[in-house]
Amino acid sequence: MGLLELKSFLKSKTNRTEPLLPTWVNDTKSECCSWEQVRCNTTTGHVIKLMLSSINQEQNYEDTWYMNVFLFQPFKELKNLDLSNNRIAGWLGNEESNCLSKMSKLAHLNLSWNNFDKEILRILGALPVLKSLDLSNNQMEGPLLSHESRFLSKMSKLTHLNLSSNQFDKEILRSLGDLPVLQSLDLSYNYIKAPLSSHEVVNLKNLEVLILKGNGLNGSPPFKDMANFSNLKILDLSENSFIGSIPPYIGALSSLKAISLHSNRLNGTLAIREMCALKKLEELDLSGNNFEGILPPCLTNLTSLRLLDISYNQFSGNLSLSPIASWTSLEYIDLSYNLFEGLFSFSLFANHSKLKVIQLFSDNNNLDIKTENPS
Repeated sequence: MGLLELKSFLKSKTNRTEPLLPTWVNDTKSECCSWEQVRCNTTTGHVIKLMLSSINQEQNYEDTWYMNVFLFQPFKELKNLDLSNNRIAGWLGNEESNCLSKMSKLAHLNLSWNNFDKEILRILGALPVLKSLDLSNNQMEGPLLSHESRFLSKMSKLTHLNLSSNQFDKEILRSLGDLPVLQSLDLSYNYIKAPLSSHEVVNLKNLEVLILKGNGLNGSPPFKDMANFSNLKILDLSENSFIGSIPPYIGALSSLKAISLHSNRLNGTLAIREMCALKKLEELDLSGNNFEGILPPCLTNLTSLRLLDISYNQFSGNLSLSPIASWTSLEYIDLSYNLFEGLFSFSLFANHSKLKVIQLFSDNNNLDIKTENPS
């Protein structure tokens, strides 16, 4: 039976003290579809999902090994495979691509927290219907060579791709433009660096989620180069080195629901008409910058806000005169460590029935916080 052969191989690669997959037993009375980490099609009984994360969690970090991909051949209906957190360094055998191409139903693959390098792309390019791929926290680095880009472009059905916590440079962006239906891209904590330009991101305009957190990006936030990203709903540019004020081009991102710019070096005010027009915005994180001035009245347009974090800036003015009262959908708000002044009363949140967290720490003697509960 395929599952027992797979267990035997995995057992040979681990020194764990606890039994490995104890419900996987050679017993004709045992129904394999009821075994742990296995899911089957309820009609056909074929295995459609294998969750084999952290099989080798007791090994030393340096101890890597190679997976025998041929062991997955019996599972021709397999749709979802999780091999994350196993310190796998690659595949065994010389015909891995041919073997994987027979896994014609595999749509979701999680290989995160392993030790794969870029060679894995050659093999994964053989998966014909792959939709979701997680290669975060591996050992991939540098630009993609032309043949490596071709392997990547073969994943033409890919909609969700996570390459975070590797060592790619910004050339990876151009290569990813060959994925025609890509909707979600996570490149956080790589080495993209330098300012982004339009020719590097132009082919990513169909994205709905883009995460570029922690990449050493500098210059102005690239909203002008993203002007055609009309489908973008989630944008994370936090923990970079962007400078200057928020460009008015942000208004072109009319579908935005969440944006994070925290921990950059941005400044200026929020009196930006185009930003106030982002009426679908639900999450706004501007913490850890150098923004200043009052919270402008036009921000009352952001009636869908659920999360607002503007802590660790230099915003000023009287909070009682700010747009806060109009944000009745708020669930979380952090106003800490700014330069607000005057009397602040929590009665300002009297109509905020969804509000769960209010943060208002301050070392500013000009802000007088009225602490009693509103009647």
